[in-house]
Amino acid sequence: MFDDIHIDLVEKLTNVWAAKEALSKCLKTGINVDLKILKINKIEATEYQIRGDFLHFPQYNFLTFKQDNCIIAIAFPKNLEFQLDTANFTKIPFG
Repeated sequence: MFDDIHIDLVEKLTNVWAAKEALSKCLKTGINVDLKILKINKIEATEYQIRGDFLHFPQYNFLTFKQDNCIIAIAFPKNLEFQLDTANFTKIPFG
């Protein structure tokens, strides 16, 4: 799935892990389930983000993007439409 996405292997794998982690949070299971059940079905990449969906949970999509040295992932219902300007993502300080 990642053949056409031009990022290094570590970043590819981190995106996959982050997407699965985000879904597991939606399901309220954490990563205490067999990771095969969280399998990614398809992915599409733009310059700033990766979007996709899940094989066994087609009602959810995901979006991942890189901010500094972090991968940020969001899992959300498939019927939810939104735009996130990840190119101009701004950090909000805590505290």
